[in-house]
Amino acid sequence: MTAPKSPGEDEVARQILLRHKLVRFAGQFYIRETDRWLALDRDAEVKFIFGAIRELDFVPTERDQRKVSVALIARCHHVSTVPAWLGTPHPNPVIACNNGLVDIKTRALLPHTDDYFTLNVLPYDYDPEVAEPAELLRFLRSIWGEDPESIASFQEMLGYILTPETWMQVIFQLVGKTRSGKGTIGRLIVGLLGSDNTCSPSLQAITSRFGLMTALGKLVMLISETRTDRLLGKPAMTDMLLRISGEDSIDVDRKGILPWQGRLTTRIVILSNEPLDLPDDASALSGRLIIFHLPRSFLGREDHELDAKLASERGAILKWAIEGFGRVQSHRQRIRQPTTGLPLLEMTRIQASPLAGFIEEACELNPDFTMEKDALYSAYAGYMSFENKHPLSRTAFFTKLYSYDVTSHKGAWVRGSGKKLRQPSVVRGIRLRDHDASNDAEVIPMPLTTSVARTKA
Repeated sequence: MTAPKSPGEDEVARQILLRHKLVRFAGQFYIRETDRWLALDRDAEVKFIFGAIRELDFVPTERDQRKVSVALIARCHHVSTVPAWLGTPHPNPVIACNNGLVDIKTRALLPHTDDYFTLNVLPYDYDPEVAEPAELLRFLRSIWGEDPESIASFQEMLGYILTPETWMQVIFQLVGKTRSGKGTIGRLIVGLLGSDNTCSPSLQAITSRFGLMTALGKLVMLISETRTDRLLGKPAMTDMLLRISGEDSIDVDRKGILPWQGRLTTRIVILSNEPLDLPDDASALSGRLIIFHLPRSFLGREDHELDAKLASERGAILKWAIEGFGRVQSHRQRIRQPTTGLPLLEMTRIQASPLAGFIEEACELNPDFTMEKDALYSAYAGYMSFENKHPLSRTAFFTKLYSYDVTSHKGAWVRGSGKKLRQPSVVRGIRLRDHDASNDAEVIPMPLTTSVARTKA
């Protein structure tokens, strides 16, 4: 007896979607299995569709499979970012755990639902009655015993990276000497979130062609050991860190599959022995950073059982972290920069932008100030020589000054000794600290956004 004829790919796709929950994200099908969403690569997709057609008592051909695949793409839910609600959204953000969804605001445990599409499920249960994480608090006090502000901010950071939230647009950095606890914190983050929910590219890798493949759908990007003194392409690294943390749309090339374009929801955590040394003349990167300083070294005093102790407290740490994040979530406040990290943040800012250092140390900013461009650039070149750094070109220098509301203006034509002479070009909005204001030029705005300067009478 021959099998019944297929009713057509569109009807087959409709019937498959009645039996199976499918979502299309980043060019792949995801299927709901118990309380997880599982990705179907190309081979798994073909196997699933053949099996699903057979469930309908049809004998599929390869051509049928291809047609049904196209029909499923047309009919199933498409999401552009994760997580996503496929039906009516829950009013508060949630964290998916083994035993359900945790409402971040109310701390209530909700049942898993097929209407919540997420790739990030924590690999342990949530227990609202668990005691505080004693081992973690003991460890943190050994690092920051005299700095409760850092412990409070660290608690808020852990809560933030456990959630799917990205609205803070921040980058976290933990800076400390060898055996200061950075590695333990890195392993704690991976254990708390689950290895499937984190990625660990190098700083240089994130600018390579396929370097962001592993970041797609991850909660945290953990970057370790960021020595950049011998790395090429540092401006591209700065740009990529800003684009990821700034929720920009990014093109992600992937091996064996079409590129994906969208917003990466991963949060960046950097572990390093020293501050970042990346170019950032506009100080945008330092404005995103929250730096934790780990001042002590436990070299020779390591607790080799600490990782296991912390792993046994994952449920307690989860509850503690959510409580911390609740402090900033309720008022949509940015996590506070610990005071002990401010010197490192300032060092990062000055190191990233010698221009910022020159302006801070040698200049004054005011909309009414003017001075000659030649004198300003000469002072800048001398400052860079003293700092043993290569100066920007003249054009680049005055272009970057625009971010400080400093504008350039050509000098006016004046008559002197029977012929026309041009006054020196000037900048407005800045002057050197030892500048003689009595020789300032007055800038007169002209049509079409051009200006000329004439000497004061």
